Amino acid sequence: MPVHALDVLSVVVGGASSEPAVCAVRLELATERLTVREIIERAVAEQVRRMSIDRRHTAEEVLRALDRQYLTEAEVSAQAKTGRVRFPSRPIDQTPIDVAAQTAKALRAFKDRHFFVVVDEEPLNDLNAEVVLTRTSSVTFLRLMPLAGGAHA
Repeated sequence: MPVHALDVLSVVVGGASSEPAVCAVRLELATERLTVREIIERAVAEQVRRMSIDRRHTAEEVLRALDRQYLTEAEVSAQAKTGRVRFPSRPIDQTPIDVAAQTAKALRAFKDRHFFVVVDEEPLNDLNAEVVLTRTSSVTFLRLMPLAGGAHA
């Protein structure tokens, strides 16, 4: 039986607003203590699950939304040189999305500071930091996208 329900909101500031966004998810947790790593792992798995079963999104749109949230430094840097960061175009495919690969990408993006985890308005920067959740805790994954011609986050 879940002890806590934790809402995780993913926000991207900047970039094209027409791009698909990663959905907000609610995690049902049996514990009040998690590390930042565990929050990311559980949230990404739930994002993939929710967006994959949502009939409003194709597999391509789900992957584009995940790429937007967790784009790597190399991808951002290479594209920033052209003056615009775009998201990968992928062929429409009904192959299930690899949750482990998406989770690894998100963890790498967090380590490289491409997105931030904010718990109860406190930014956290250590994957091993333990978070004690309350019934009113909230989590935001915050991604700052570079402006055209500017430095990237």
